Amino acid sequence: MGLPEQRQDAAFEGTIVVRMVLSVNHLEAVSTGDSDSGQCASAHLNGLNGRHTGTKNTVGPSMPEKLNGNSGSLFEFCDDVEDAQGIGDQQMGAKTLRGEFFASPEVYAQETQQIFRKNWICVGRASDLSAAGDFLVHEMNGESFIVVRDTHGRVSCFYNVCRHRGTRMQVEACGHFKTRIQCPYHAWTYDFQGSLKNAPNMNEVEGFNVKDYPLQTVHSVVWQGFVFINLDRDCPPFESFLASILTRFDDWRLSDLVSAHHVTYEVQANWKIVFQNYSECYHCSLVHPQLNPVTSVKTSSNDFTEGPFLGGPMVLSDAYDTVSVDGQLCGDWLPGLCDEDRNRVYFYTFFPTLFISPHPDYVLTHRIERSSCNSTRIVCDWLFPQEVVDQTGFDPTKAVEFWDVTNRQDWRVCELTQHGVQSEAYEPGPYSNLESMLVAFDRHYLKAMAEEECDT
Repeated sequence: MGLPEQRQDAAFEGTIVVRMVLSVNHLEAVSTGDSDSGQCASAHLNGLNGRHTGTKNTVGPSMPEKLNGNSGSLFEFCDDVEDAQGIGDQQMGAKTLRGEFFASPEVYAQETQQIFRKNWICVGRASDLSAAGDFLVHEMNGESFIVVRDTHGRVSCFYNVCRHRGTRMQVEACGHFKTRIQCPYHAWTYDFQGSLKNAPNMNEVEGFNVKDYPLQTVHSVVWQGFVFINLDRDCPPFESFLASILTRFDDWRLSDLVSAHHVTYEVQANWKIVFQNYSECYHCSLVHPQLNPVTSVKTSSNDFTEGPFLGGPMVLSDAYDTVSVDGQLCGDWLPGLCDEDRNRVYFYTFFPTLFISPHPDYVLTHRIERSSCNSTRIVCDWLFPQEVVDQTGFDPTKAVEFWDVTNRQDWRVCELTQHGVQSEAYEPGPYSNLESMLVAFDRHYLKAMAEEECDT
């Protein structure tokens, strides 16, 4: 394959460290069932609503009465929700969030409780767990989780905590268990369904039964090849959460795609700034000059304008078959796409951890991981069909280089914004009419944050 493994520092101003790692494992994706309807994806949608402006268990404390030393009381926080819900289609009078939402440890802790413990969180791709015993470890909110494929082909998630004395059992980010999951301390051993199979010297302990000590499970599901987990034991079914988009991506056959290239970025900015940047193209002509000839904000629209899923398409310029350095496809058109979708690029945000961007020949994804209130890890993958990746001479470099440059430009302005919103001089500013998706994001975010507080 065309790209060697790379690890390098970002060359522009700021503190971003970029690690580029080639995915050399061409793994079989987990199929969740493809649509045989043959309909164009855009035909599934109702009328396009408005302008698309985007291109792109540790329970925390309750919201304090004063946030980070500012005057934002809980009452004012709930007023923010009411104000956001009352904003009209043209976003008249809408303003950006207050500074504490991007910098306050108290807000960060409240997000842990209200958002990241209650929503479905994307933790990776099932194609990276191709065989029984393949695993990945996901760190979130101070907790650690083992995601593993079992001998029946199912993907499950467990707390990375031994039921004996709480030892963290696996420290590697990913790998393969040969037969069992074993604690390195006293050799308590579990199968891939989480059942305790062996506990040395415990048979002589009165009343001990291995069936009483399975690993603690976490709700998990595979959808379109993505692995999601939910820490809320009473969470609603995943299908109800995804009802509006359950089959939205069937034409791209995401379950059959594998990562041809992988980049991890460390960005010194709050996760919401990253979401907001992805959700508007107001900045594109200045920040991304290379994007200007590819597509125009004037061609954009939104499929989803409220709730946890936001975004829509932009139309490619006549000279471009896809988004790449030279505008040429990196492989073949994705099978199953209608002519309209072969001429579009879509940009969707999935609250609170995933961006999906279907292209005519590949799908670009960004997985968002909070690191702190002012830092975010972003895992970016370029997904192609397995048969395309296996072709002699296949090289995704043209697509990787285009979006890597664009990503770096975005992360730079995100970091500059993080510095600014932490200033004592920062005050919420007005949104433009090209930032409607940011208003929609803020509305959903504030509603999620105040779900319990404002009802009490």
